[in-house]
Amino acid sequence: PESYSPLCPSDVTEKRAVSQPVVITRPAENASFLLDPLIPDESELIVFEARADVAIKTLTWFVDEVKVGQGTAPDFRYKWKPRAGSFVIRTGTGAMKSTVHIEVRK
Repeated sequence: PESYSPLCPSDVTEKRAVSQPVVITRPAENASFLLDPLIPDESELIVFEARADVAIKTLTWFVDEVKVGQGTAPDFRYKWKPRAGSFVIRTGTGAMKSTVHIEVRK
């Protein structure tokens, strides 16, 4: 939305995120994941999702600046096979981008 109803509760962080053309909604900044030894490696995935301006139809996903895939509107979902380590997750198109940091532990 371009404006908010005065009847709705306000949250400055949420308003700022809505005004950005691209925002990673999942995973959260500084999220931590634990690889589960009981889940087969091929089944263990981390889901990336984003919110973007309605004019954007595709976003490219990067892990540590290496392209891993693309997601399409409306949620731009991409499923990434994790490995142990600290990672910078980025998505965007052109100059519009969003970044979060995550950690995956064994």
